[in-house]
Amino acid sequence: MTRSATPRWRRAAAPWPAGWGRPPPKPWVAPTPRRALVAGLDEAGWRTATPAEGWTVATQVAHLLWTDEAAFAAATDKAAWDALVLEALADPDHAVDTAALTGGAVPPADLLARWRAGRTRLAATLREYPAGQK
Repeated sequence: MTRSATPRWRRAAAPWPAGWGRPPPKPWVAPTPRRALVAGLDEAGWRTATPAEGWTVATQVAHLLWTDEAAFAAATDKAAWDALVLEALADPDHAVDTAALTGGAVPPADLLARWRAGRTRLAATLREYPAGQK
């Protein structure tokens, strides 16, 4: 039996993205994007409670959006990042919940569209970010 010179993880159906460093030892399979998991939900689905006490699916998505927007601010806008940090320092016990609960109260279609756009914007920004500064 002849062994392939190509490692098994390189023969996987989903290629390991360039620039991500050394791949994991097992074949990499792209996960289902979280957006796809919530895109078909109706209003009741978006308002379904999650294991995080007091949070719904919409609150969770709003939290993910907030973290993407915070990362984008950190990478592109020092003043916006500093304001975000000061806001969090002013209420460290509730800042994350407040942002998530406020963001989760918007109509689901608007939240999903904003999350998609923000995710795309952040990914593009990080891809183009100078090496050694990430």
